Amino acid sequence: MADAMTLASPPAALANAVGVVAISSPDFIAQVFALAAAGRVMVPLRDRDDSSRISAAGISDVISPAPGHGWLAPQFTPIDSDAVAQLVFSSGTTGVPKAIALTHANIADATRRLIAAQGIDDSIREYLGVPVTYSFGLGRARAIGAVGGQLYLPPHGFDPAEIATMLAAGEINAIAAVPTLWRMLLANAALIGEAGNRLRWIEIGSQAMSAAEKEALKTLFPKARIVQHYGLTEASRTTFLAVDGESGAALESVGGWTPPVEVAIDSDGQIRVRGPHVARWRWQDGGFVALTDAEGWLGTQDLGEIIDGRLYFRGRIDDQINCGGIKLSADALEAAIGAELGAPLAIGVARVDDALRGEGVLVAHVADAGLSDAVVRAATHTATAALGLQAGNAIHVQRVAALPRTETGKLQRHRLAEMLAPGEQPLDVRLLGLWQQTLGIERIDRDTSFFDLGGDPLRGHALIAAMEAEGVPADAAAGLWDGLSIAQIVARGAAAAPAGPSAQEAILAIWRTTLGRDDVSLNEGFYDVGGDSLSAITLALSMERAGFDPVLARAIFDGKSIAELAAAVEASAAAPADAPVALPRSKAQVALLSEGLNLVKGILVLCMIGSHWVPIYLGYFHHRGGLISQSIEPFLTMGSPTLAYIFGIGIAVFHARQFAGHGPAFRSNINKGALLLLVGLLTGATLEFFANRALMPDFGMGGAVLALTNGPFAYYLLATLSVPLWIGLLQRRLGVVQGLLGTALVFYLAYLLLLSALPASFDNRLAQAAHDLLVGHWGLFQLGALTLAGAATGLVIEMHLRGELGAPGRLASFAPWGLMLMGAGLIVSIAAHDFGTWFVPHEQITLWSAVFYAGLALVIIAGFERLDRAMADHPLLRFKVQFIMVLGILLFPLYVLQSLVYHSAFLLSLNTGQSLIRMLTLCIGVFALAAAWPIWRVYRLYYADRRRHVGQ
Repeated sequence: MADAMTLASPPAALANAVGVVAISSPDFIAQVFALAAAGRVMVPLRDRDDSSRISAAGISDVISPAPGHGWLAPQFTPIDSDAVAQLVFSSGTTGVPKAIALTHANIADATRRLIAAQGIDDSIREYLGVPVTYSFGLGRARAIGAVGGQLYLPPHGFDPAEIATMLAAGEINAIAAVPTLWRMLLANAALIGEAGNRLRWIEIGSQAMSAAEKEALKTLFPKARIVQHYGLTEASRTTFLAVDGESGAALESVGGWTPPVEVAIDSDGQIRVRGPHVARWRWQDGGFVALTDAEGWLGTQDLGEIIDGRLYFRGRIDDQINCGGIKLSADALEAAIGAELGAPLAIGVARVDDALRGEGVLVAHVADAGLSDAVVRAATHTATAALGLQAGNAIHVQRVAALPRTETGKLQRHRLAEMLAPGEQPLDVRLLGLWQQTLGIERIDRDTSFFDLGGDPLRGHALIAAMEAEGVPADAAAGLWDGLSIAQIVARGAAAAPAGPSAQEAILAIWRTTLGRDDVSLNEGFYDVGGDSLSAITLALSMERAGFDPVLARAIFDGKSIAELAAAVEASAAAPADAPVALPRSKAQVALLSEGLNLVKGILVLCMIGSHWVPIYLGYFHHRGGLISQSIEPFLTMGSPTLAYIFGIGIAVFHARQFAGHGPAFRSNINKGALLLLVGLLTGATLEFFANRALMPDFGMGGAVLALTNGPFAYYLLATLSVPLWIGLLQRRLGVVQGLLGTALVFYLAYLLLLSALPASFDNRLAQAAHDLLVGHWGLFQLGALTLAGAATGLVIEMHLRGELGAPGRLASFAPWGLMLMGAGLIVSIAAHDFGTWFVPHEQITLWSAVFYAGLALVIIAGFERLDRAMADHPLLRFKVQFIMVLGILLFPLYVLQSLVYHSAFLLSLNTGQSLIRMLTLCIGVFALAAAWPIWRVYRLYYADRRRHVGQ
């Protein structure tokens, strides 16, 4: 074989060359296959006037294939001939593309080995995720044409939603794509679901892909024959890895080879390839130049190792980073950082100059991923240290709107290095950084709302001020209180600003950043400026996430210019300036849920404070136990059971969201909440201790411990501290809901068992404290059962709003369930002959009252959307409701303050000789004055002149 390859001489000239405009369409495939059958040499052109390629190849005929997409049944017969079949231009990741001369024999060998490696037959119906104008895509068309199968070319390139729909309908049974696109599909794996069992064949293109990603692909498509190849434009599909048949370390390889293909590693660690599929010449300066050495070996400029007959790709020589004498593969480093961050699509690594170490590491991260520079830098330090380098200041981190890639998804590292110091970043990119810095959260998604991040009013005020400093209109920045995401705030600001030039500038900036070109003009369409299918998807998503309408963003596929797109924005902005921005239903409902919970908590503040003070005044005026007392008793006893229940809802909805993606915010909120509860517990217990000590000099340490359990603080402190231990179990699954309800039942049965087994009171104060902690009014097991039931309810609400129980729903759907619970509570209390307990003071929380109050809370939450709309036209009603919601926001701080009132009044009465009622009134007045400032502050920050109803 070596002799055959070394004896062949290059053609004297490039004869019978025909230029074909590279359009990824069925007609392009038909034209290329027809030229091959006719013995003509095909030269792909970038456009009909591609003068440099036309002149270099001496082309006289140019074919412009018809554009199009959809299904085709290509017909291709491999030809065994050493005549040149076509010039193939490399993808140009590092510089000017090379013109590779492929013979018919090169193409035939690669085609036959691909068919054998995958075992494809005429039943194949493939979704081709890459353009057919490149080697990978055209190779798929040849293989499918050779076996008599069918091929689908998508209208706008690789589209996970389209793939999911076609797969579920049984329209496709094969997919071919490069790793960049497979990662996009894996990130949207939920779209595929059980339909993944229908896929029979997968080919992964020649780019690095981790073993974990390959395992994920096997899991998503368990019945597919999955093959990854390694190759180059000059040596297509050199090796094959049967991903579905391998595991462990072997998945990190790019597979093995079969004779007559040969693979070797030279003394510099470079991969060498030889075989009938290897191109032997490239076209340069009007003649053919040898690609292989005298023995037919092709040096690939790729680094690799051969272990147990498998090839392991270690990166491009061109992409090596020599940092202080230690050589790193940019490709391997990129994969390591992406894996560390859990965001492989968001990271790009390139080489940059470094004055101290010679070369440094540039790590770019896509703004859409919501990563902060700090977290990317930390992940890079971890990855470089694992590779033996302490890079220090040689690491340069840069946020970019999009990574520059070829149309087949390969990262263009030389262009990435040129982006080290870009101009001013788009507004949404800047706002991401502001939110991360202000909220102290490392990961923020552009579509996440302030409520999702566990933001509080004070940080919200700081964030609004920071956004206004960045040029966001005040009214748009205030959309933070409406639950708007960064993308929605940018959209509101764009609508409020003068439309034409600002919209044009925003779109122009996105186009220039995504396409990596500074010469894009307002009157050019996407395809006029060199857009391709992969960058089209990136650009459409970037426009959507910058706040532009999705339909408008996809108008780029129709060739709309920037000026035309901006005119559409101007038309949509013609609505009244104060018109509210409609949130997606799920986000609007979450904002309503937050407000509804605040309203319930505000009502509970009034109930709990009233339960402490109102009976004292009723007794003073001799109305204790009378009609007034009886009529308000259900209101006074509402606080404890209902608060435990909605505490659980809040954990399942808001704390769980923080825990899932925003660890620092979650931990910060838990720590601050626990600290506040601890202060309330210790302060209240101290005052109670001294008040009792004044009456009972022997009231010692046992009494002090007893005072710690006389109130809700001990339970909520322990419950808050326990949340990190079990919040990870709160997955949105019906099985988890059932588990929570089952555990709640066990807690309640334990409460009943202990209540019946333990004496009602103890002479020993420590024993009494333990009794109260377990089965008292604020006992762990009783309130714990209610909290777990609330967490189960919160998960059901989340699943309902997200559409995981059917179509996406609204909070209003829970009103009937709330009414049913209320009815059940009343009926059970009557059946138990205990209806009278609703109207008399009692220490224990009854089961039926807990059920009734849980239902009442659901009814209030479910009805908040209607109340929200009603408030829009009734300012007085809006003020009243918002005032109660402010009390709910400040629930625990206010309760801590009010817990000081009674015992302070008692001590003052004892030491001044004044009546208790007079001192109590004085202390309540002091409490009201002390509470007025935070109430006014929160109202001003959260509602005054800012609040708009969100029930769109």
